[in-house]
Amino acid sequence: MSSREWNKTLESFLNIKKMADEIGAKTILIFFPQRGNMYYEKATGNKLPIDNYEALESRCLRSFADKEGIFYIDTSEIIINYVNSLDTEAKLNFYPYLEMDGHLSAAGNKLIADELYSYIKKLRKISPKN
Repeated sequence: MSSREWNKTLESFLNIKKMADEIGAKTILIFFPQRGNMYYEKATGNKLPIDNYEALESRCLRSFADKEGIFYIDTSEIIINYVNSLDTEAKLNFYPYLEMDGHLSAAGNKLIADELYSYIKKLRKISPKN
């Protein structure tokens, strides 16, 4: 990926990291996948193809984050596992995305918050002085 827009995005992430570094904070980049890919398995009964665009985007972001010393969380697996665990009769408010516009629902926000909390706890155990 090397479009002008992509490079501008990466530049913005580097600016955020620089500001965080200046105040002694860590930077965590969180990848929020689109709703369609997260519901694919549940809707079709098939695994999401590994060569889908979002997987490529996530790999590129992870590579960038690793190179720049930025922590990275891809929430795709967490969301897919949660969606697949839902009963077929589950009401829409249990799904991680809002019905109308694809933003995270309360359930989705909780999934992400719980993952972020676990990630930070793990980081603190690895480097308790930071």
